[in-house]
Amino acid sequence: MAGTPAPGKRADIVLLDMSGVSQAGWNRSDPCAAIIAQANSGNVHTVLVGGRVVKRDGRQVHVDGALATLAESHGYLHDQMAQHDGFIPQPPAELPVFNR
Repeated sequence: MAGTPAPGKRADIVLLDMSGVSQAGWNRSDPCAAIIAQANSGNVHTVLVGGRVVKRDGRQVHVDGALATLAESHGYLHDQMAQHDGFIPQPPAELPVFNR
């Protein structure tokens, strides 16, 4: 075992839901093999990072602030591109062309 969860320790824990159709008939004597061979991101039920729940019932939690920041950032970047001639601004003057 890599570590032991205990009060005061920081841990990342992933809980999988193995009750779905994709896991029907999984070998209960070798759960590691079943996870490697059959599980996918849809099987992730709960995730704790450093003791904080970041995914519960298959859905991310505490993302509202991050989504608001992304929306604000998108607006700012879009405005900047509009003011400065697009994503890759054109040079202010023509560049010399080298003929060989």
